[in-house]
Amino acid sequence: MNSLMDKIIPCIWITPIDCYWEGSKPLGPYPPINLGEEISGFVTSLPKGNVTWKNLNPTAVMSEVGTLFDLGPIGNFFERAGIGAAYLDRPCINPLDPDCPKDAPNYFDRCSALEKFNEWNMAKPDGEKVTFRYLVLLERKQLPTPKETDIPSQLTESILNDIFGRKKRETTTASSKKDEDYYAYEDDYDTSAINSTIDTGASKNKIDPKVVMCMEYGESFLKWMSKNKDRWGEFLTQKELPKNPEYEKVMTGGCKGFGKTIMEWPEDLIIGGIHRDHGKLSSAEALQSVFLVASPFDVFIRFKEKKDTHPNLDLSTWNPGWAENVVFTWQRNFTKRLYKHEANNNSDENRVFHPLASTSIADMLEEFSQFNYTIIIMGYVLMVIYAAFTQARIDGRWLAIKSNVALSFVGVILVTYSSICGLGLSTMMGINFNAATTQVRQPKR
Repeated sequence: MNSLMDKIIPCIWITPIDCYWEGSKPLGPYPPINLGEEISGFVTSLPKGNVTWKNLNPTAVMSEVGTLFDLGPIGNFFERAGIGAAYLDRPCINPLDPDCPKDAPNYFDRCSALEKFNEWNMAKPDGEKVTFRYLVLLERKQLPTPKETDIPSQLTESILNDIFGRKKRETTTASSKKDEDYYAYEDDYDTSAINSTIDTGASKNKIDPKVVMCMEYGESFLKWMSKNKDRWGEFLTQKELPKNPEYEKVMTGGCKGFGKTIMEWPEDLIIGGIHRDHGKLSSAEALQSVFLVASPFDVFIRFKEKKDTHPNLDLSTWNPGWAENVVFTWQRNFTKRLYKHEANNNSDENRVFHPLASTSIADMLEEFSQFNYTIIIMGYVLMVIYAAFTQARIDGRWLAIKSNVALSFVGVILVTYSSICGLGLSTMMGINFNAATTQVRQPKR
């Protein structure tokens, strides 16, 4: 059970996308958790297939398990945190997303829409039917077989051990590829109904052909709708059309994380350049997300004991210094990836990403603190020429007696040596200095 909680509890980030169901996608977990048929059959509120925050209703699961076992402080924590249905009851930014939950306020019923599409298409004359495009775009999805969904895991076994207090019999498990499991989000739907009704003839119950049609062609139908928005009105009424969320209503007052009572993100923290209309948000100039990164010591404590998630970590050499390097390296790579992201170089959209981490300022100061001797020498030569020119007095073709060229030259040399001596003394006294603390403001004349 501890292993399950360690995997399912997500990282905390403060972001405006938490107002919507799409805020669940970055939370993972990665890879998705697959508890197998044993646990999902025992706890019916658990999603079949892969369990992620995209399809998980924590309160429903905890309520069902709480009727069978004493959850102790965990159940009380979920209740006080106000987790509720997590992200399943929040509006979808893209109602045509195949994973948009049914509890979303703007959920789009693709099954009924597909049925209306078929009726509309069949009623058209043969010359006007979209049969060719329909067959090309609506690709059939292969439904999983019972063998593909019945894969018990070590996590399932550990949970059953925690529940019943005895070790399960070891069973032979089918091997699966890690790379395929890592991004296997196409299995996040319930396949139990398919497996129990679509059989080789042994089952007497027959599933509705319309349901089978929706399961096989539903996702590709949504893709067709995304590419043909101008044709929605030909087979759907105004009330049946996909509806975008009311952004100004949803985001006014800020957003809330998966723990609604303890994770409240105010407007000023996640939205910039706010414009209002009658108290509601009408537009904004920027959106801001904040990642809460663990301290180096916390990272060291977290991985100082051997864990299956990091089998190649050498614990004999693991120390707080390494943990600090890991955190700083992650922050630097994070900012670099965002700067180089293709969305940041899209000239068609007026959108720019500005990543900033705690290492960004230090890296900038370090970059500007690097000595380039060529530039320094050229700068001093130009400064000497400027000082000599301003102090020169010309009498005919020669310098006049009132000229102070020599004084200006000596002054520049004196200022140079004074700066070098001051920085050297600061170094001896242990005072840190950088490009920001060595700048001298010119006095006003």
